[in-house]
Amino acid sequence: MQEALDSLRNEMAITLSKEDRKILGETYSSYHPDDPKQDAFLSLLHNLYVIEYRNNESWYDVNPLLIDQLNIEGADVVGFDHDV
Repeated sequence: MQEALDSLRNEMAITLSKEDRKILGETYSSYHPDDPKQDAFLSLLHNLYVIEYRNNESWYDVNPLLIDQLNIEGADVVGFDHDV
């Protein structure tokens, strides 16, 4: 199972641009993107890189499959801490 998850995470991560990683970092650190109407954010949302949650209000988080990968890349991704 872990091998399948690793493969899926790697496939997802390889397609991310620098701008995508920046948006993911912002979303990860604040649970909201700077601009939820931005095409790049909407693409991440529609492709399940970002997940929208609705409780009393809407908020967003990075797909859990990507969090480990982006933490590994932490030095290069705003909002992600390499030591987490």
